[in-house]
Amino acid sequence: RIIDFALSNAINSGIRRLGVATQYKAHSLIRHLQRGWNFLRPERNESFDILPASQRVSETQWYEGTADAVYQNIDIIEAYGPEYMVILAGDHVYKMDYELMLRQHVDAGADVTVGCLEVPRMEATGFGVMHVFGKDIIPYVVEHGKAIAHRFAKSCVRSTAENEAYWRDVGTVDAYWEANIDLTDITPELDLYDRDWPIWTYAELKPPAKFVHDEDGRRGSAVSSLVSGDCIVSGASLKRSLIFTGARINSYSTLEDVVMLPDCQVGRSARLKRVVIDHGVRIPEGLVVGEDPVLDAKRFRVSEKGICLVTQAMIDKLGLS
Repeated sequence: RIIDFALSNAINSGIRRLGVATQYKAHSLIRHLQRGWNFLRPERNESFDILPASQRVSETQWYEGTADAVYQNIDIIEAYGPEYMVILAGDHVYKMDYELMLRQHVDAGADVTVGCLEVPRMEATGFGVMHVFGKDIIPYVVEHGKAIAHRFAKSCVRSTAENEAYWRDVGTVDAYWEANIDLTDITPELDLYDRDWPIWTYAELKPPAKFVHDEDGRRGSAVSSLVSGDCIVSGASLKRSLIFTGARINSYSTLEDVVMLPDCQVGRSARLKRVVIDHGVRIPEGLVVGEDPVLDAKRFRVSEKGICLVTQAMIDKLGLS
């Protein structure tokens, strides 16, 4: 899960007291956290708290943002008496050594430090940005050492020395697809195989992926792809794709630049290209997605960059068996 990146960064940075603020409909997330992050031990001065909205304003009041999540849990935070507190977003994909940022924060004598990354101006509207709300306010507090901006590139964990600082906000279909497909590169900017900076998660006990059939036109294969456990690729061809657990991909199908969430099934002779397939979708036999932009726009959700999002509800509307 995406939240594992921020939590893994914290563990790898030496932080052993963690709390996750959860919103409504959080059962799946809470279950994942309980199963995958239960190794922290109070007897070693470690802790892991799951913090649902306390709704102290009203019974229908959920978290209204990061600041409100901190406010609603301020009594729990103060009970721990931390000298420093690191507040993280749970929907960003990156590797960062928070210890380096904290060191700069302490050396500067700042009250607040914000980690940030430069992005092209045209892309800034899609992200949370640092905004100067008064011409002299921000320069004043920075000049007087009360708040500083920590450049992400100073503390990011790179896969190679040549790679740029890697950080992704995956809140859009395009960003989510790109972040996943990036992992299929020969040397991806985000290295999941880095033993010095592991990404911790809950790993279910599942059988390994299986590839069957070896005939012309019906060969189970995957090139430049990541295929998770409990998947069966039965006479289908995969290229530059990332397949989550439990997939069943049947004969004569071709998948290229596809991100497939868990427990999906692809019927025979389907052709899928530049697609994100939602959890549990059943792709009908012979379905073609990603070759006709006009037809795709009528049947599915197509992003600005032409990535198709396919859900089971969309498939059901097609009336295909």
